[in-house]
Amino acid sequence: MSDDADVRCSSACTRASIAVLILCAISLSMFKPVDQTQRLDALLKYTSARLILKEELERLEGDAAWRGLMAIEAIAETARNKWNLEKLLDYTFVDVVVARSSESSAKPDDAKPETKPDVALPKSKEAPSVQRPAPPTNLQIRFTTVRRIEPLHRAAEALTELGKGDILALGRQYSPRADRSIYGWTMLRHRLNKERMRLNNPGIVVVEMAAAEQPRSFFSSRLFAVGSFVRNFTREELIKNFTLPLLNELANYESPTVAQAEALKKEQPDIALPSFGIPIGLLRSITIIELGMLFTLFYFWLYYRDARSSRQFPLRATLFGVVARTPAPGSIFFGFLLIPSATAAILAYKVLWFTYDNAPIAILVIGVAVAIRRTGPFPRLNHPAL
Repeated sequence: MSDDADVRCSSACTRASIAVLILCAISLSMFKPVDQTQRLDALLKYTSARLILKEELERLEGDAAWRGLMAIEAIAETARNKWNLEKLLDYTFVDVVVARSSESSAKPDDAKPETKPDVALPKSKEAPSVQRPAPPTNLQIRFTTVRRIEPLHRAAEALTELGKGDILALGRQYSPRADRSIYGWTMLRHRLNKERMRLNNPGIVVVEMAAAEQPRSFFSSRLFAVGSFVRNFTREELIKNFTLPLLNELANYESPTVAQAEALKKEQPDIALPSFGIPIGLLRSITIIELGMLFTLFYFWLYYRDARSSRQFPLRATLFGVVARTPAPGSIFFGFLLIPSATAAILAYKVLWFTYDNAPIAILVIGVAVAIRRTGPFPRLNHPAL
C-alpha cells in the first residue's frame, strides 16, 4: 500500500474517532435527563393509579353487580362497611334476562283464505289424514350472565400498582412536591393497614418493618431509593386488610386531578438535534445517537483493517503513527474502544425502564469494538527514520 493510501485510511479513522468521542460526550450528558425522566415516569404511574382508584370507586354505585349486592337487605350494610376487598372481589351476581315471545298470531276472522280453482284431484287411497299442530305460545328465552363487581376489580389493580414501593420511591425523587405528596399518602396507607391488622388479629403485636430493608426489583432500586424508601405491599396483603370505607379514605386523600397529570406529561424533556432542527423525544434521541455510534465505529473498523494491511503501518505523521510513539499505545487504543462500549451499555441499561430496543444496539456496538480489537494489537512505530 502506498503512503497516500495510508494517509487516506488514517484520515478516515481520525474523523471516525472524533465523531465517536463527540457522540460519547453527548451520551454522557444524557445520563442525568434519563434519570430525571425515570423519576417522572414513576410519578406519572403513581398519579395514573391514584386517578384510576378514585374514578372506579365513583363508578361503583352504577355497577349492576354492586346494585344486586346492595339489594340484599340482610347483608348490604355489612358488605358496604365491613367486608374486605377479598370478599367483595369474590362476590358474583347472576343476572337473568327473560325474553318472551309474542302471542301466536292467528289469521284474523275477516281474512279470507286464498281461493283456488276447483280441480278434480285423484283420490289417494293411502293418504292418511294428518292434523296440523297448533303453534306454540308464551315462549320464554332466559339469558344468564354471571357478573362481578368490575369497578372494584379495576380499583384493586390500581391499588396493587400503588403497592410497588420501588416505583413510589423513585417518583418521590422527582421534586419536593412529589416527595411530600407520595410520603403523605403512603403514611396514611401504612396507618390504615396497621389499624386493620390489629382489628383483624386482636392480641397480636404488629412489628414494624425495618427501614433498612430495600424493595426488591429488577431495576436495582437500591441505587435510586436511598433516603426515600417506600415499603412494598403485595396484592394479597392489600385486599385482605382494606375495606371499602378505608379504600375511599385512601382514594380521597389529596387526590390528583387529570389536569395535574397532563401537566406532568408535558414536562417530559425533548432534545433538539442540529441535524433535525426540531425537538424530538429523549428516547428517540438516545436511539439515534447509539445508531450513529455504531455506524461510526463500523466505519472506523473498515478503514483500520485496510490500514493494517500496509507494510508501513503505522506510518509517521498519521493518527496511528502518533499513537504508536506514545509510551503505551495499546492502552490508549484499548481505552478508545472501551469508552463507546461502556457508554452505549450504560445508556441502554438506563433506558431499560422504558424499552428494550436500545439493548441490541449496545450489543452491536460492543461487538464492533471487539472486532476492531481482534483485527490485531496496536503496534509501536516501526519506521522512526521516516
